[in-house]
Amino acid sequence: MTAFPKFDRSLIPGVSETLATLATLAGGNGNSRKTLVDKKPTDSLWESDDWRQFYEERAAVLEYDHELPKSEAEARAWEWCIVEWLNQHPAPSEPDRCAWCDKPEKVGMIVPFGVEATWLHHDCWKPWHKKRSQEAASVMTKLGIGGE
Repeated sequence: MTAFPKFDRSLIPGVSETLATLATLAGGNGNSRKTLVDKKPTDSLWESDDWRQFYEERAAVLEYDHELPKSEAEARAWEWCIVEWLNQHPAPSEPDRCAWCDKPEKVGMIVPFGVEATWLHHDCWKPWHKKRSQEAASVMTKLGIGGE
């Protein structure tokens, strides 16, 4: 006898559709075992086709499943690509100096931002983030991804 019965998806209405939508949003088709999100930046960075698939899948899900107008779905998918690019291309820095202004902590408290910490003064985050986002947008544009 087991402590918990096996989970039966058919007992909860709509769970299969929800799981398929989540898998699609995560970069898979619900059937594949390996998806785009399984790739790690250390393995190899995404190719142009990977980015195009990532963008198009998110735009389609937002447009059709969430009933957003096409232009809004594409704008959100574009923003998602920018965030994903920033996640895949961290800019870690040393904790003793601000990565933006290069001044030491004694000028103002330096705090970490992101998983692989980029150390910045609070006031330096906004211009640093704007520059990094512009860099990501430039890469996406060169790849022909969204942003039309």
